[in-house]
Amino acid sequence: MWSLVLIILMGAEGSGLALGEKTYDFFVSGQKKGEIKYVIDTLSNGDTLLYRFTSLTILEGDTVDSTVVNFRNDFTPVSSAKYLNTPQTGKMTLKVTYKPDKATIYLETANGSKEMDVKLKDRVYDNEEITLILPFLDFGDKDQIEIKDLSSFSGTVVKIKVTRKGQEEIDLNGEKVKAERYDLKFLGKKVSVYYAPENRRMVYYLDRTQKIEMKSQKSGEEVR
Repeated sequence: MWSLVLIILMGAEGSGLALGEKTYDFFVSGQKKGEIKYVIDTLSNGDTLLYRFTSLTILEGDTVDSTVVNFRNDFTPVSSAKYLNTPQTGKMTLKVTYKPDKATIYLETANGSKEMDVKLKDRVYDNEEITLILPFLDFGDKDQIEIKDLSSFSGTVVKIKVTRKGQEEIDLNGEKVKAERYDLKFLGKKVSVYYAPENRRMVYYLDRTQKIEMKSQKSGEEVR
């Protein structure tokens, strides 16, 4: 079982990354479609301690997306694995192994499998860990920076503009609360992600382009 003990580990800026489990209600166009569960714990890779992020998308009682990302304490990805089973994709396995100069992607579907290497010139993050890292990024004296992530489906590196917007009042489960907002722009999409000020856990996700939302199931008291 995953460790559900909420302890503090060192993040990218020397700040705490809280471990444990968190569940979100998943909405499309204002209609609840299911739940997404996040779990963060640790594992040992030889003498190295890695962090493990697991995301489970559950629609109508079925797990349609199971993703695991292993990363170092500065959020540098080591490996990831995604298992999909949707009407659009069928059963699909997608695995990525990261090295300093390249990422190796292995894709397996009902029609066969293939492997490809993607050259990496700059630092990249795994696409699945983006919602974890935003409060830990080093903005310096700027409010906007650019990061890069690997889209393992297309095998391309995507540039993301990240804007730090500061605190904003949002409605979380019928209660007005304050949360830290970060805006993302990439590939024509506009996404806003909100975090609890104290523990920097995501509490609300809004994709305005695709009309997708994720809302923490817990009351607004946790973000004060």
